Amino acid sequence: MNKKRYFSFLFLVLNTMVLSAQERQTAEFGKPTEEELNSSYSEKFPDAAGVVLFEKGDTHFKVTEGQLFIFKEVHKKVKVYNAKKFTYDIVSIPLHKTHYDTELLTSLVAYTHNGEERSQVEEKNILEEQKDKEVLLKKFVFPNIKDGSVLEYHYVVKSPFYFHVDSWNFQNLLPTLYSEYKTKVPSNLVFRKKIIGMEYLDYNESSIQENCFYIPNRDLGNCIIDTFIMKDVPAFREERFMLSLKNYVSRVMYSLEIYFSFYGKRIDYSTTWQEYDKKLEEKDWYKKRKISYSFFKRKIPKDLLTISDNLEKAKAIFYYFQEHYTWNNYVGVNPRDITDAYKDKEGTQSQINLSLYNGLKVAGLNPRILFCSSTYYSVPDEKEPLFTNFNYLLLQILIDGKEYVLDASRKELPFGLIPTQALNLKGRIINFNTVNHWTPIRPSINSQHTVRAKLTANENDTFKGEISESHSGYLALKERERLNVMSINKYKTEKETYFKNSIINDFKITDRDNKKIPIKFSYTTTVETEKAGKKIILNPIFFETFLDENPFKLEDRTYEVYIGYPLSNTYLITINLNDIYKVEQLPNNTHLKLPNNDGAISVIYNATQETINIRLNLTLNKHQFPAEAYQGLKEFFSQLMTIQNQQPIILKKK
Repeated sequence: MNKKRYFSFLFLVLNTMVLSAQERQTAEFGKPTEEELNSSYSEKFPDAAGVVLFEKGDTHFKVTEGQLFIFKEVHKKVKVYNAKKFTYDIVSIPLHKTHYDTELLTSLVAYTHNGEERSQVEEKNILEEQKDKEVLLKKFVFPNIKDGSVLEYHYVVKSPFYFHVDSWNFQNLLPTLYSEYKTKVPSNLVFRKKIIGMEYLDYNESSIQENCFYIPNRDLGNCIIDTFIMKDVPAFREERFMLSLKNYVSRVMYSLEIYFSFYGKRIDYSTTWQEYDKKLEEKDWYKKRKISYSFFKRKIPKDLLTISDNLEKAKAIFYYFQEHYTWNNYVGVNPRDITDAYKDKEGTQSQINLSLYNGLKVAGLNPRILFCSSTYYSVPDEKEPLFTNFNYLLLQILIDGKEYVLDASRKELPFGLIPTQALNLKGRIINFNTVNHWTPIRPSINSQHTVRAKLTANENDTFKGEISESHSGYLALKERERLNVMSINKYKTEKETYFKNSIINDFKITDRDNKKIPIKFSYTTTVETEKAGKKIILNPIFFETFLDENPFKLEDRTYEVYIGYPLSNTYLITINLNDIYKVEQLPNNTHLKLPNNDGAISVIYNATQETINIRLNLTLNKHQFPAEAYQGLKEFFSQLMTIQNQQPIILKKK
């Protein structure tokens, strides 16, 4: 049966079955079957290094200590066929928290089974990692993994966030033979269920169980029970240049639609985006925006407000708030008091940008709030109102007919450059007291990398190199971000790993902190050559390039290619033969183009008796390509790798 599909759908079903209930599977924890222990390969996925044999999630609600909690129970078994190629030995369990409450891991047991032997993960080896201010990870590594091992774990999470039922992934990075998710939800909480991905459900059932939910000092309540199963799900094949896995992996997602309080009040959470817009008026920061306006009117330096040119005025105010604040690495769209953050000179991403919003309003400009999601989240759905998809707050402003998107939270961002993690295709514009609407989020600043290399021949079959580089736009942001998290010496050492038989010397950085202009590097190096009899082989593309290998290696790809931003890479190499060598052979000039002028590669070689000039240019004019363009892109970058790595210049001594 071909289980693939290329759409997602919403559904509310009662008593709908695709397979008979007899085909549902069960497993006793801690007791893998002899067949599971002894199998040496998977008949359905014979090339897999391992498979998920069985996984089941069970989510239910319970009142304890006078409070309603969600309990999520997970049991998973994984078979290892090839331990050397198996890379899924680490398990991370996310625990969410707010300023007021947190989820708890109430139990966790994990084993590695090798035949009759069993190794348990000890409690001291269960580690914690603070992913961000809202998520704590509990992590462990399975011990003693061998060919034939069965890895098994079981855990329970207790959550006070009863308005939020976790989604469940049926598809993993390993093939999955059986995946089941069951939820048992009190009937006063009505959730909408949405299936995402390209795989069909093999089984789904929804039913009502009466008198299943006990509320102290009140009557028994009914429950809605949903069960979803997928079988023989292929592994999701990750690759570079893609958006979040959440956009593609087959899963079921829950969103709260209606809540009936225990006192009979009905609250609708999911209707239309227009209804969601109205709920913004209930937010504290919405109600206090006039108070914030008055506060910032007193705080902004008066000389900024007297700048006559609107663009220069907006830039001055942007950089004022960017320098005033230190970002505390927290993102979100529901900020606390921004006036306190201003006084502390530290704030969340939304507090900083809402301060900028008020500052621009004080200056007589008309900024608008832009809600979006980071690229770690799924792309917001215009048809499915779900405000929790938003975790990023930007600003949009129109000046002299041109739109600019602003984020003042990060020091390395220039005016008008959208952070890469916010380039998630679309967002929602908030126009207070007028109509809100969707808008595409696209990169708007050119990104260029230019390398100028001068090589001079030496008598010892080496070449002395003098190199200068310039990075602008997102490529400059990428280098500044790298330098923010490592020393210059480590940066240089890491850069050398891309070089071919060369070491960097005299390394200098220019305009590292001036984000308004390109960042520049200069250095010297000695380029080694290879000998082939009396001939010398020189690879002229010896430095770090945009790509050092073809990123596209799958036979086919069913999801789009997302580069992030258009870019241009230009490499100019001049080789002075220094009256030592003569040219024996040059590679052929090459010109390639993608359809519709979406990209191009060109390399041109010119030689005289003393000099060789090379110009290699890579241009991508689009930031996103459909899945149908994958094979063309794969061949395009294969040709680029051939130019960079397999087309040396052959020289001979005079």
